[in-house]
Amino acid sequence: MPTIGDILTVPITDLAFGGKGVGKTEAGYVVFVDGAFPGQTVKAKLKKCKKSFAHAKLAAIVEPSADEIETDYQNIPGAPWSRLPIEVQHTYKRKIVTDLFKKFARTDINEVFDEFIASPITWGYRNKMEYSFGPDDDGNFSLGSKKRGQFTIVENLTKASGIFDIEFENKLSELTAFLAATGLPAYVQGEHKGFFKSLVVRKSFAAKKLLINLVTSSQEREKFDAEAFSAFVQKTYSKPLQGIFWTVSDHPSDPANVFDEQQLLWGEKNITETLSLTEHAIANVQYLNNKKEEEQKPLEFSISLNSFFQPNPKAAEKLYAKAIQYAALKPKEICYDLFCGTGTIAQIVAQQSPTAKLVGIEIVASAVEDAKASARGNGLKNCQFICADVRKFLKEKLHKRGQKGGRPTTIILDPPRAGLHPKSLQRVLECRPEKIVYVSCNPATMARDTDTM
Repeated sequence: MPTIGDILTVPITDLAFGGKGVGKTEAGYVVFVDGAFPGQTVKAKLKKCKKSFAHAKLAAIVEPSADEIETDYQNIPGAPWSRLPIEVQHTYKRKIVTDLFKKFARTDINEVFDEFIASPITWGYRNKMEYSFGPDDDGNFSLGSKKRGQFTIVENLTKASGIFDIEFENKLSELTAFLAATGLPAYVQGEHKGFFKSLVVRKSFAAKKLLINLVTSSQEREKFDAEAFSAFVQKTYSKPLQGIFWTVSDHPSDPANVFDEQQLLWGEKNITETLSLTEHAIANVQYLNNKKEEEQKPLEFSISLNSFFQPNPKAAEKLYAKAIQYAALKPKEICYDLFCGTGTIAQIVAQQSPTAKLVGIEIVASAVEDAKASARGNGLKNCQFICADVRKFLKEKLHKRGQKGGRPTTIILDPPRAGLHPKSLQRVLECRPEKIVYVSCNPATMARDTDTM
């Protein structure tokens, strides 16, 4: 049996959820390889071994794949399939979802499959990126992506990755050089030493503006010239800037909403994005308010630095149009949008179904405030947003008045990647809704939850 540290040469024949290539040795031992994809033959260094399979990191490519293409962008760990043609990616993604539902939901979704809807943008589609600071393989100050399979070494981003704003990333090296020249060290995760931790950037496609947030520790913060940093960013990214932040966090893992201090160095706190069903609506979506399509105005969403918003807004328009089709709300129907974030789904549904009542539930307070502000700005009076834990809300609020006419007939779910907590799922089912529309970024947890339903 292979052991940790062994290097095996394997042909990659399939892709697994999460982007790992799947290969087999001649003896039938399965190896999941980070960063590999079908058609390649690779050397894989084993890092976790089981009786019948192992997880490995890519040590070398022995033979490239016939499908492999060259791009103008730097390959990064967060986009392991970027060298595969988009049509090939679509084929594997559909197969992955089908396989996960067979495994975790024990069902063949091809029997009920509706359609595969691709993103209208192939490159530069993301509206948010988080870049890490750290040492590279040679110990040099770097800003880019954590090296695949570990948490310390950072691969310096020297040109655009292709998945975020191209112009911004092509100037990132200038910002890296400026920060390295301060003499303050990059943070080394695990040792909890250093100053510069991450750089978080939000983009509005509608306004073509950026929010930039520098995250540091408090170590030697008195040596950091925040005004000079702000001035350099303004000079380097003059036209598309909306706001510049400095966040101080000594939390070891830096969750988005946990920090010690956050200050606006320049500009405005929020960024505005728009979503519209008029440009990308699916043909059979029914506009329940009987307005003509050209009368449907794009909805505006005010997004703060730490609030969640769909990372691919152009794909989100198509996704939400499909969700509305499945929900098909009737007049005066009550619909709950659980884990609603900044209230995008609830507001789009409210616009299309003006006599229905939409209630959005979200635990992140800043996202709820963003949702409320957006709803007021969009003139939507048939939706409300509540800051609460979904499970507790359904137990304490809905169940107490659920038998008095307040029970939702439709529930829309858009949970985090981990899916639904078993108790939350139990509460949803106890509501006895006529319809559940489940939106997911993780087909594995969605399949698991679907099996329970």
